[in-house]
Amino acid sequence: MSTKARLFTLNRNFTIHSKFGHDVRFLKDTPVLVPPLLFPEVLAIGAVGTDGAAGVEAVEEIKQPEMTDQDRGKTILAAVELIAEGNVRTDFTAGGTPTAKAVGRVTGFDVLTREVNIAWQEFHDKKDAEKADA
Repeated sequence: MSTKARLFTLNRNFTIHSKFGHDVRFLKDTPVLVPPLLFPEVLAIGAVGTDGAAGVEAVEEIKQPEMTDQDRGKTILAAVELIAEGNVRTDFTAGGTPTAKAVGRVTGFDVLTREVNIAWQEFHDKKDAEKADA
């Protein structure tokens, strides 16, 4: 099973209310970032991955492994990077920071706003370092 969020499209407007407590809103033929936990549910309604993959193999009950603080920070940073790449307006606050809800939707666990702010700063520091190296 894939462990990264993927973009999916659906041929109609539809909102999934997942059994895991996440909501994913599809607008007709518009790519939406979906966390791995929800792949089986979005595939069941007919959503198609935009990366050309044929699908996601069947999954059994997903158990979240115990996560250290360092792993949690890395996961949140990866989610922030995916959200920044997706650049969906509703995933950001008025101040331009990803919302905790959007990051939680990608990571599959609740995230605090302060954790998002730390990851957002790390994301920008990383981008600045890449520009300095170029």
